[in-house]
Amino acid sequence: AQARDALLSRVLAWQSCEGWFVEYEGADLGYQTLTVECLARLAPHVGDRRLIDALQRAVAFTRWFLHPDDTMGGAYGSRGTVLFFPHGMELLAGTHADAADLADAHLRLLRSGRVPPYADDRLYVHRLASLLGAWRDWSPLRPASLDTSPRARYFPEAGLLVHRSHTHATIVSPARGGVLYHCSSSGGIWDTGLVVRTSQGRLAVSQPHSRSRRVHWVPAAGSDACPKTDAAQEAAAECGQGTLVVSGPLYWQRAELATPLKQAVLHLAMLSFGRWCRNLVRRALQRRLITGRRPAPIWLSRRIDFLPASDGCGRWRLRITDELELRDPLLRVEALAYSSDLETAYVAAAATDETASLQPWTDLAELVPLLNRHRRITIIKEM
Repeated sequence: AQARDALLSRVLAWQSCEGWFVEYEGADLGYQTLTVECLARLAPHVGDRRLIDALQRAVAFTRWFLHPDDTMGGAYGSRGTVLFFPHGMELLAGTHADAADLADAHLRLLRSGRVPPYADDRLYVHRLASLLGAWRDWSPLRPASLDTSPRARYFPEAGLLVHRSHTHATIVSPARGGVLYHCSSSGGIWDTGLVVRTSQGRLAVSQPHSRSRRVHWVPAAGSDACPKTDAAQEAAAECGQGTLVVSGPLYWQRAELATPLKQAVLHLAMLSFGRWCRNLVRRALQRRLITGRRPAPIWLSRRIDFLPASDGCGRWRLRITDELELRDPLLRVEALAYSSDLETAYVAAAATDETASLQPWTDLAELVPLLNRHRRITIIKEM
């Protein structure tokens, strides 16, 4: 019991006051549902009020990211996953309206056949246990769904902004350079960031997760500071207005291939000295494959204006203004594009075949000569 309580305290210490559990320096919705499931299964066996409060905060945070078409997660998360583990939500559905909403949305996805196809054997087996558990522990009691009137919420620690109504939602990740999903009940549009290829063949991308970027969120036109309370932010969202500005460098991207030689070296190292320093090796691999970032001399400032739609009805439109600047006089750009299904970090559970995979990238080849000549361009698009 003492060891269990110590481990539980360690896990709860990983939770932000915003409700999410740290997953590689940020919040990821897929892994969030897995953490909720593990803690929900533990809760009946532990008389610890801290665990109940942690689950309430975790489910409330997760509910913000349920899309109008019943999907959830994606490239705005720190690991870009669209996984959903339903068992934990089903265990909590009888007493938590947010958990019931999430569980019911996943049931509707299953019924419609729109669940992303987790074809990989490992992912299939992991989710199979959760699906069976959710079936066994299905709760016939479902608290009434909470109000879904237009609301906005910025989570500064997670680096995530949500602007939503019952029919539309826009989710932006300032932590990932302004990656966003703009959607309705019939689907949506992904923008997973800029991709730049230099004349030397190197790739620079805007989406790596980093909370060091400069971020400024103004919920209402004319405000010069972000309201500190949820009520103030939600009142501002009723106007259908707001501006988010995020700026920071692009990062060099490299593809790490698991060659036979690298695999042999790794296995030999782990069979010898590596067995005594497993955590050190794991951290080194994580930094090399996932969290490591090398800034490129290319600066991106993205401004997203939330503007009221002409027909109202809880809708809004987006105006996205990107200013791209080359800060190395010797750097020459060969290709430029907006991506729609990009995931630059190594994540075994990401890049699942889904609707974003069918959305074409936007080639910006016509802007390359201007960028090389003037060293700075401005791109404006609307959604």
